[in-house]
Amino acid sequence: MTLTTKRRRGKGVKPARVHINVRLPQYVVDHFKKFPNYTKEIRNVLETHVKEIEETETTQVALDQQRWQDILAEENENE
Repeated sequence: MTLTTKRRRGKGVKPARVHINVRLPQYVVDHFKKFPNYTKEIRNVLETHVKEIEETETTQVALDQQRWQDILAEENENE
C-alpha cells in the first residue's frame, strides 16, 4: 500500500511567510476588521501592491534602456 502525501510547501508550491509585527493607524485596522479574515485581506492588499510596483519597475527599466539606446544612436549619428 502506497501512501501519498499532499505537498503543502516547497519549491514552486508556495513561498514561506515571515511573521512580522506592524503598527497601523486605528482607522486602517477598523477597515480591515470588517473582513472575516482581516489578516488575510491585509496580506492580499500588500502582495498586490508589491506585484504592481514590480511590474511598473520592470516596464520602466525597459523604457530607460530604450531611451539610452536612442540617445547613444543619436550621438553616434552626430559624430
